[in-house]
Amino acid sequence: MTPNVQLVFRGEVLDGFATDEVRRQLALAWKLDEARVAQLFSGARTLLKRSVEPSLARRYADKGPDNW
Repeated sequence: MTPNVQLVFRGEVLDGFATDEVRRQLALAWKLDEARVAQLFSGARTLLKRSVEPSLARRYADKGPDNW
């Protein structure tokens, strides 16, 4: 049995994606206000989920703006 993992966001945007568009899509998908989005993109490590099954964590990580 594989141990659960933490889901962490570092506020970085992958090459090829516009930061403003990623922020906008994330805010819409997760229903976040601008203050929370700014906090997520501050560059600090943010723990999103404490204990997630690896397969579910992979689905979160693979999900892109086209799938929100």
